[in-house]
Amino acid sequence: MKNSNLTITVPAPKSAVFNYLSDIENFPEWATEFCQELKQENGHYKIMSPMGELYFRISTNEASGEIKYFATSTINGAEYLSSKVTAINANSCQYMVDFYQTESLTDAVFKKQCDSIKLELQNIKNNFKLHH
Repeated sequence: MKNSNLTITVPAPKSAVFNYLSDIENFPEWATEFCQELKQENGHYKIMSPMGELYFRISTNEASGEIKYFATSTINGAEYLSSKVTAINANSCQYMVDFYQTESLTDAVFKKQCDSIKLELQNIKNNFKLHH
């Protein structure tokens, strides 16, 4: 199983980036390759993704900077994308996504998804350059 650690430096404090990425309402703003729509249904969030409609939730640990994104076919699905925000100094931080190739992903699909994540990481960086 392959994995890819995708990292960017964001020109903003760790707390600002962590809070932005932890807010489920912001997800469609930066995850433009994966999230085509975000909606609430019966008290649960759902996204429309390239894989169809998925239940979506975020689990965070502010102290460690960890953010887990769960996009699953069932309400309590266990698969997630792991990421972490780490301070560099008072005005910048690093955001890292740890993406694994599961058995169901071909090499071509894994590469395409890595490329999509890279575009979304750039969206995050651009958002903080422009708005924060």
